[in-house]
Amino acid sequence: MNKNFLLGLGIVVSLGLTACSNRCRVATADASSNASAESGVVPGSSEDFNVNASPKIYFDFDKSNLTSAGLNRAKTQATWLKTYPNTTATVSGHTDERGTAEYNMALGARRAESTKNAIVAEGVDAGRLTTISYGKDRPVAVVDPSNPVAADAAHAQNRRTETTIN
Repeated sequence: MNKNFLLGLGIVVSLGLTACSNRCRVATADASSNASAESGVVPGSSEDFNVNASPKIYFDFDKSNLTSAGLNRAKTQATWLKTYPNTTATVSGHTDERGTAEYNMALGARRAESTKNAIVAEGVDAGRLTTISYGKDRPVAVVDPSNPVAADAAHAQNRRTETTIN
C-alpha cells in the first residue's frame, strides 16, 4: 500500500477519534443499561426490569418445575437484581383456568416459590423476594373453548410467574 495513503488514513482516524471523544459512546459490558438510558428508560426502574429481564416465566401444564427456558429467564432476572442490589421484587404465580380454585392457588404458590428459588440459587438474597399466588384469578389470555388450538395457546400464556419490581 502507498505510504502516503496509510499516513492520511491514520490522520483521518485520529481526527475522527478526537472529534468523537465527547459525543460517542463506547460499548460496555452493561449494554442493556446503555440501551435503556438511550431509550428514555431509567436504569434500575421497574420499566428497565421489564425491558431487560424477561419478567414472565412459563410452565408446562400442571407443573411447577422450571423448564430450561424458565431457568434461563430466572438467571436473567437474577443478573438484573444483582446489578441493582437495593431493589426488591415480588414473584406472582399464575395458572390456567382448569382445576379448582384451591388447587390452582396451591399450584401458583409452588410456581412462585420455584421461580424464587431459582433466582436465589443465582446469588440474590432471598429476603429481597416475596411470593404470592393468584391461581387462575388473573389470566392474561382469554380462552375460546370453540377453538382448541387458540385455547391451548391461551392456557399456555396463563401458566406463568411474573416478577415485578416493588
